[in-house]
Amino acid sequence: MNKRGIMRTLFFLCTIASLFSKNQSIVKIGWIGGMTSVPFVYIMDDTENFEFIQFDSIQSLTYNLNAGEIDAANLPINLALSLYEKTSGAFQAVCITQNIDYYIVCKKEGKTSLSFSDFLGKEIVISEGGLADGLINWILNKNNIPQGNGYNAVKIRRVKNESSAVAEVLNGKTDAALLTEPAASATVNTGLDFTIAIDVHDEFEKINGRGRSIPKMALIVRTQFARENPKAMQTLSTEMESAIVKINASAKRTQRLIKSHHLGIDDSVSANTLPHANFIYITAKQSLGQIRRYLEIYSASASAPPLTLPQKDFFYDEKF
Repeated sequence: MNKRGIMRTLFFLCTIASLFSKNQSIVKIGWIGGMTSVPFVYIMDDTENFEFIQFDSIQSLTYNLNAGEIDAANLPINLALSLYEKTSGAFQAVCITQNIDYYIVCKKEGKTSLSFSDFLGKEIVISEGGLADGLINWILNKNNIPQGNGYNAVKIRRVKNESSAVAEVLNGKTDAALLTEPAASATVNTGLDFTIAIDVHDEFEKINGRGRSIPKMALIVRTQFARENPKAMQTLSTEMESAIVKINASAKRTQRLIKSHHLGIDDSVSANTLPHANFIYITAKQSLGQIRRYLEIYSASASAPPLTLPQKDFFYDEKF
């Protein structure tokens, strides 16, 4: 083979190797419509580094994550911890993407800002089980506010899900509801004179200290993928941090992207929802304290499946 032929062969082999390497470094990210997909909205067009695959349910998404069909997903903390436990460390947390966004929504009654003591003798409906249940129990206990019937207690009634809680408060079947975004903003936006009476995160800070928080969502990645693709992981971490900064910097721009990517959040409420959604970027390494607090709150729910503090390998470290 002459020199020109050798050079052509080397160029061809290098091109193939480059393409193979490039394909290997793409992160396949699963998502479902709704708030869990919002942290991805600024990187969904980046086909060089990411491939986004939509699923119709959280069950389908987690099944494909377990099967290795996708590499990463944004999941509720309890589900992320459960996957880690059930698979003996097959998944790691890359970062926290959202803190709690719980609000007490009720009819306007003079005062615009209320406390839980203002609901003595009244009823609040909440979604049964999990973090919402544990959170309301924890805050009422810390404020020495009893639960139950009567004028000196707050009645907590548990319903099947958040949609049921919204229906109850809209239909006047209860005094208030504990809601997340976008349900809280959607309820206020009905024009039926509802208001956000309590920011539950603020109530948590009053008890636990300024700047303390409870995480709600985490970006999870397959441990094997993370080990084999450190450059892709670095890109994922960097781009996620940048994306969340952009979300918090411009609700209107983010709203336009949510609409163009069909993320399943009503355009009429998304601009109001975003400032209340508490999106945040905290690296996994920095999140141990937050996870401890989460487990303390979560375990305050009598009906929640037990979860334990994960081992060190749950918290992704770029120096791994």
